[in-house]
Amino acid sequence: KAILSGAGVRQGFSPTFILMASHRPKRHQTLKYIHHLDLYRLNQAQELVTMGWYDIVGQPDQTVIVEWADRFPEAVQTLPKNEKMIIMIKKVLGNERSLKIEALGKKHVKILDTLIDNFGKLKLRQ
Repeated sequence: KAILSGAGVRQGFSPTFILMASHRPKRHQTLKYIHHLDLYRLNQAQELVTMGWYDIVGQPDQTVIVEWADRFPEAVQTLPKNEKMIIMIKKVLGNERSLKIEALGKKHVKILDTLIDNFGKLKLRQ
C-alpha cells in the first residue's frame, strides 16, 4: 500500500484473492501501470502465463510488485536485472515488520524517493 500511495494510487489493495491488481499511478508521467501480483495461491509456473506475467514483465512504462516471489524463482529471473525494486519484509515481533528496500534503475529510484518523501503522510493500517 505504501508504494502505491507514494505513486499517487489512492485506493490500492493487496490482490490476495484475485492474484493480480493493476493500478494507474497519478504522480509519474512515464509510469503507465503498477501491477501488484500475489503468487501465494499459485500451484505451478504455468499459471504465471495465464495471469499475464510475461506480457507485463520488462515493459518500460510498467512496474510489477510481486508478493511471494520466492515461490517461483525461475520467473523472477525474467525480471530486468538493472531496473527493479527488491523489498524484503521480515516479521520482527507481533505485528512489527522490518523492511529492506533496494531500488535499481532511475524509474525505481524515483518511486522509492517519492515513497520516502511521503512516508510520514501515509496512513497505513495494521
